[in-house]
Amino acid sequence: MVLLTVLFALRRQIGRGTFVAVVLFILILSPLLSVVPIAAMQYSFVADRWVYQAALPMFALAGAFVVLLTTGDVRDQPSSAAAGRRVSPTLVITAVTLLIGTSILTWQRAAVFASNEQIYADALAKNPTSWFVHNNLGYALIQKGRIADAVYHFDEALRLWDGYVGARMNLAAALALQGDMFAAEEQYRSILQTRPNFVPARVQYGRLMLRDDRSETAEAIFVAALQIEPTSPGALSGLALSRVANRRPLEALAPASAALKQNAFSSDAHHAMGRVLIALGHARRGLGHLQEAVRTGGAHPEVFRDLAWELATSGDDTLRHGETAVELARRAVDAVVQPDARYLKVLAAAWAEFGHYDRAVEVARDGQILAGELGQADLNAHFNLALDTYQRHRPWRQPITPPIDLASVATTLPADGGP
Repeated sequence: MVLLTVLFALRRQIGRGTFVAVVLFILILSPLLSVVPIAAMQYSFVADRWVYQAALPMFALAGAFVVLLTTGDVRDQPSSAAAGRRVSPTLVITAVTLLIGTSILTWQRAAVFASNEQIYADALAKNPTSWFVHNNLGYALIQKGRIADAVYHFDEALRLWDGYVGARMNLAAALALQGDMFAAEEQYRSILQTRPNFVPARVQYGRLMLRDDRSETAEAIFVAALQIEPTSPGALSGLALSRVANRRPLEALAPASAALKQNAFSSDAHHAMGRVLIALGHARRGLGHLQEAVRTGGAHPEVFRDLAWELATSGDDTLRHGETAVELARRAVDAVVQPDARYLKVLAAAWAEFGHYDRAVEVARDGQILAGELGQADLNAHFNLALDTYQRHRPWRQPITPPIDLASVATTLPADGGP
């Protein structure tokens, strides 16, 4: 207020522009002065990028100051007088210098904004103790497949604030991508010890158990999550998937349908419904939901894997498509950081359906070696049979499951292939 009073009193001597510029700056910036709640304020009480608009009148004021330095006069003048006045060479040189200087600075800063990784790396260099930035940088690194570096930053975020649930969730996901299921499980257990009703942690914990082939444990976790939040789409679709894995697809139909009702555009819900319908003998409808799960975006590698398996091995000749199966299977294999024999099983079958039996044999042998190293007896047995099949230039085929009459168990299923 003192500054505004002084500028108002001196408006005849220095011009009204200075007073107006400062008033506009304060008015535009005022919503940030604890008037409007902004999420970022919980991390740092700064105006940050919201100051850009407020800076416009200050830029105008700076321009007037340059004119004052070069011409000695910024007072209001009739337009005719202004038109007849020659532009000062000093003003031109100053303006060009400022333009070149700010352009160089903009070019230098543009490199920082090239990616989220560079933005957060730059922020971390200026504030190395920010748990928030460590977490965000870790997440950006996961998107680029740099899992080990991401784990380091999640660990740093938790060292700075042990109670940061978001960083612990991300750390668990990163550890799972590295194949360290035990360490990932420990992180979820740690979260649930302090926040037992935190449903997102239970859902992700259950999905971890599914990926680790512990479907009975997964089912129990999803049931517990639904006791806390009965309409959780993630818990509903997870429960459906775990019941399919436990060979109880008829019991999986209700939670899969409920998940789709909660979110008709959820990739997870369509994945669950697709798996359920295929297990119940409705392969075409199930395939439609798996395709919808891919189309909606955000699909997990398991979705690409399951869709590729159906396109490669379905007992229905009209549903198979070898080329698409190979493309999806390769995407699934590329998406998992640690080699996984289950994904190699699908890729081998896809190559066989596409007619490339030499590649199918090569991938199946790799899968057999990996399954042997990990002690996966069931997969090892599958690869023994698959190798014999592919070496005789025959594709893998699933038996056709007799369809169950869905009208007797549910009447509100979504339409084929979508919501």
